Amino acid sequence: MSLVSASDGSATEGAAARRGGGSAVRRDVTVTGPSAGALDGVFPRLSRREEEVLAALGERLTNAEIGGRLFLSIRTVETYVSALLRKFDAVNRRELAVVAQQHLRTAPRRIGRPLPPQLAALIGRDADLDAVIERLHACRLLTLVGPAGVGKTRLAVEVAARVEQSFEGGALFVDLTPASDEATVLAAVVGALNPANQAPNGSREALLGLLAVSSPVLLVFDNCEHVLGPVSELLVDALGTNESLRVLATSREWLTIPGEHAFAVAPLDAPSAAQLFRTRAAAVDARFGTDDSGSADAIGSICRRLDGLPLAIELAAAQVVAFTPEQIDARLTGRFSLLQAPTRGRVPRHAALETALGWSYDLLDAGERILLDRLAVFRGRFSVEAVEAVATDVVVDPGAVGKLLVRLVRKSLVVADTAGNERRYRLLETIREYGLARLDATHELGRWRQRHLDWVLDLMAHAVDGADSGEQAERFATLDEELPNIETALEWSLRAPDDAVRALTAVQGVRSYWLAGGIRRGHGLRWLHATIAAAASVSAATRARALLDAVMMCILDDLPSARTLSDAVRALAGDDPLARAYAALASAFVGVHGGGEAQRAAREAVVMIPVDDQLHWWARYMLALDVGRRGHLAEAADQLREVVEAFHGFGDEHLADGTLAYIADFALGMGEVEAARADAQRSLAMARHFECASCESQALIELALIDHPDAPEERLAQGRRALGLAHTIGETWNVLAALDLIAAALADAGRVDQAVTIGVAGQTVRAHTGVAQVLPTRGAEVERALVTARARLDPASFADLARDGAALDLESAVALALG
Repeated sequence: MSLVSASDGSATEGAAARRGGGSAVRRDVTVTGPSAGALDGVFPRLSRREEEVLAALGERLTNAEIGGRLFLSIRTVETYVSALLRKFDAVNRRELAVVAQQHLRTAPRRIGRPLPPQLAALIGRDADLDAVIERLHACRLLTLVGPAGVGKTRLAVEVAARVEQSFEGGALFVDLTPASDEATVLAAVVGALNPANQAPNGSREALLGLLAVSSPVLLVFDNCEHVLGPVSELLVDALGTNESLRVLATSREWLTIPGEHAFAVAPLDAPSAAQLFRTRAAAVDARFGTDDSGSADAIGSICRRLDGLPLAIELAAAQVVAFTPEQIDARLTGRFSLLQAPTRGRVPRHAALETALGWSYDLLDAGERILLDRLAVFRGRFSVEAVEAVATDVVVDPGAVGKLLVRLVRKSLVVADTAGNERRYRLLETIREYGLARLDATHELGRWRQRHLDWVLDLMAHAVDGADSGEQAERFATLDEELPNIETALEWSLRAPDDAVRALTAVQGVRSYWLAGGIRRGHGLRWLHATIAAAASVSAATRARALLDAVMMCILDDLPSARTLSDAVRALAGDDPLARAYAALASAFVGVHGGGEAQRAAREAVVMIPVDDQLHWWARYMLALDVGRRGHLAEAADQLREVVEAFHGFGDEHLADGTLAYIADFALGMGEVEAARADAQRSLAMARHFECASCESQALIELALIDHPDAPEERLAQGRRALGLAHTIGETWNVLAALDLIAAALADAGRVDQAVTIGVAGQTVRAHTGVAQVLPTRGAEVERALVTARARLDPASFADLARDGAALDLESAVALALG
């Protein structure tokens, strides 16, 4: 018994041989034309769609009528007709109609439910299609796994449509959504195969017997996750009865049977997700143009917040009939009420995002469900140890966390990433929001977010405790990894003043972390402001110290804001001695970097802040820089070396070696080139060890001056690298220093017109922002560039170029300097 015609495709080979002048070897008969082929009852191998088109030709339908019946374009119908003419070696449609009628009378009807029609293009899955087809050729059972709404079914159907011609029996689709046990699984398979005479009772034995003698066929088993046991048992037996049988399954969890290969269907990447949104939006509302770029940011935000899940994106795109993308993005906080669509033409559980997720949740046991809900308090990635510390109690034992995580990963509800030598876990944001809503509904949210806050504050305290252990870089890397968790915990702390006080202490405790790397400063500044505002009961000294930290975090990026914060510290200090000391240090920071009075304030801070407080040495740091900018280079270098030694004593190797780039500038100003080079190289090595763009930028600037005094092109290239690093993190201090260096290198290279424009642009921005020239060797570069340019240009040309430079803002000057 066969599910399809017993033809082996020899007719196609015979026709091909005649057209090519060759010969073909057949197992049965040789066909010399369409009529003979029909009489012999031997037909070329046809895809299911080709059979449908052929049958329609037998009814004498036009291309337009065929397209209307099969939901195909006329051009696609023409393609199928052309293929059939070739396969049957027919001259025209009349001959094909004769063949079709003979075929319908004599050829065994192909049994099985056709693949579901796909009424919309598959977007963003080209690489997945190729990979799945390649895997399917190499194994007999391939399971597409992934979370709800990721597009497993759509991908499976597209794969089956592309490969069904490779199977004599074609591809048969089995929808297991209605199934609930072994009997209904068998009924679903029998219903898909439709073996009316062969298995009238739908018995397991009859079904296996039918499959045992079938021609090679691809069975698509869709939605297996809720009937894993019955499906797995059936497939083990079926695959054992017929070696030509292949199965493509979709499931939110692996079947875990021998010989199974799994392919994880990932969410769409950002460009594909945006394309899907635009395409589906244009389909539901013609006013939405697919080339409309005005809403690009909002569309990108929607797709990112929906994790690139096709179902969620399609549901969001359907809302453009009532909302703009900007409005949809703003309303995604209530995503589960927003993302709904009519069920017409859609699987009911896909009519709403919440329903699709509910289907997955209903398949979990109690322990899996409880742990998954609690995992929602994490943001970003988390470790198994973090889960054991935060999400366990008498209901979820710490010893059970490992196996529960494995099961949740297998069920595509938790994502497992590789980080170094360990696995770290995360939830898609949509699943996380669903879990938070469930915790809130059961009045459990506060308890588990508080547990999460306690864990984060312990983590931050541990990073502080380890600062003098020689593991600072590793501790900072840990904080980087946990930053999403840190920020979501700090946000929770703002709800209660007592928690905000604890959070403020933690934020201040990792001051060195916020200062390192440049880009972290914005995070630290934000949480200093937020926790100060929420921690209403703290003393004036504590508040002043927090504002001082804020000054330190923005002094290199935003001097006007630092000056405002310094004024706030002074106003807050009152008669509190320690608060006044912090106010003095804040004034010293602003004075040094802004070119104002700093020495008296720095000395006051040195006297009033205890020597065992790192801020005492920051005060000495500012004092040394003030001495250096007054021309006492040797004294300034000696004082800074004392500061470096003290920072090392506190365990802050990053800050200590970062200071060496400043010492190198003083040494170079005194003509001590080798000493300057050694300090700058050590500073550069430290910067790269910590991946600190700020420190790397300033070290590169010094080394450009040290290593390439007579090679302007090399100095220019290194200056541009330094500028790019500083600009990436928005650090005005090193951006302006790099512009000065680049202007001088251009002048030395003979490109004096660019040197004037960039040099004057830097001077203009420096004057506007108030950032002072503190380091002498760097500061001399732009003046030297302009002197060189004046000597080579006539006054009018110089004035025109200077006017152009003065008109540039910082971004334009950076763009010009980067070439």
